[in-house]
Amino acid sequence: MNKLTIMAVVVIALALLLAGGCAPQEEQLAWEKITSEPESFYEETLPTVRVVATPEQASELEEFLQLPASLSLVSCIDFDTYLVTAVFQGKKPTTGYSVDVIDVRLDGNVITIYARFLTPVTPTPGQIVGVGPMITSPYYVLKVRKTPDLRGEFTFVLNANGEEVMRTAHFIP
Repeated sequence: MNKLTIMAVVVIALALLLAGGCAPQEEQLAWEKITSEPESFYEETLPTVRVVATPEQASELEEFLQLPASLSLVSCIDFDTYLVTAVFQGKKPTTGYSVDVIDVRLDGNVITIYARFLTPVTPTPGQIVGVGPMITSPYYVLKVRKTPDLRGEFTFVLNANGEEVMRTAHFIP
C-alpha cells in the first residue's frame, strides 16, 4: 500500500472512532428510595409506573398509596429539585411479593427504571413458608434528582427482571 492509501485508512478509522464516541450514552440518574410497601390500592394486575413532577400531581398518587405516611413523604418533596416515580407490581393473590428498584438511567429522552419483582418462594412438600392467601399490590416509590437535561417530554420505561414490561410518556416541567 502506498502512503496515500494508508493515510486515507487512518483518517477514516479516526472519523469512525470519533463519531462513535459522540453518540448519546446512557447515564445513571441520582435517585433515592422514599418508601415501599406490600399493599396499595392499585387494582390492575399489570405493572405500571406513575410519574409525579409537580406538587399538583402528588395528589394523583393518593388513590393508590395505602398508608398516610407514604402520602406525606411524597407531598413533602421539593418538586423543583426532584420528580417522584411509583412502581406498582400489580395485584397479586398472596403475600410474599415485593418490588425492589435497582437503578434509574437516562438515554436521550428515555428514562429506564430497572426493578426486580420478587415473588414468594415455592415451598417443597412439608416446608412451611410465611405466605398467606391475601390479595396484595406491592409498590416502590422513589425520587429522582432533576438535572437541567430533565425537562420536557420523556418516555419512562419499566424494566423488571430484565424485561421491558411497560412504557409511558410524561412531561417534566
